Amino acid sequence: MSETKEKSELKKIRLRKLKLTDLPVIQEIQLKCFPSMKPWSEIQFTSVLTTFPEGQLAIEYKGKLVASCCSLIISSENFSENST
Repeated sequence: MSETKEKSELKKIRLRKLKLTDLPVIQEIQLKCFPSMKPWSEIQFTSVLTTFPEGQLAIEYKGKLVASCCSLIISSENFSENST
């Protein structure tokens, strides 16, 4: 692939913070990736975005949300090292 085409392809990928309006697409992605798990509710998603917005990231490809990364802050006092 030429360097120009490679740079053009990279411009189609964008990293950004998740937004509340992303929830329906996040739920679709969760259902595809984790079919045996219940997707986040609006309350859960709002809580994560409100508590630690810097840790909730989205990947867009050609303007469409295609992936996410969600980080949580927890208190180690509430969970053991072997907690699931």
